[in-house]
Amino acid sequence: MVPRMREGGRVVFMVTALAQLGIFSGDLPKVLVSDELSLQGLHIIENGFVSSVGKGTFSSYGFPPMPFAVAKAGLIAYARMMARICNNDPRQLVFAAVCPGYVRTDMTGPYAPLTPDQGAETPVYVALTDDIKRLKRHNGGLWKHLRPMKW
Repeated sequence: MVPRMREGGRVVFMVTALAQLGIFSGDLPKVLVSDELSLQGLHIIENGFVSSVGKGTFSSYGFPPMPFAVAKAGLIAYARMMARICNNDPRQLVFAAVCPGYVRTDMTGPYAPLTPDQGAETPVYVALTDDIKRLKRHNGGLWKHLRPMKW
């Protein structure tokens, strides 16, 4: 993916704010935000979750009983990692994890407060804004409601 990206290229990962670091316990939150986390390390964490779910031991490893949130936390960590890896790339690449909010869809049903158009506002903003300085300041970050948010 990265070798083929153009100058100013952006990758927007769709995630959920449910994937906050606080859902993890033990050392997992520190590991997920570590500047030392590698792709191999992230694979080990994600595969460890899958394996521990099969054994029923996921909570003893610091994982919550929320596979969707664990997968999305992996994407947030990946966005951070890619931004760090590509930080000095002259093409000014941007990686972002974006939560659209609780959007009415076939999966969420009619009670979600946001329309699909409202849910699309932040991903579209991150993908298309001309404010590259703002994006680069928060490269690898988590976004919601048109703003970066703390992971």
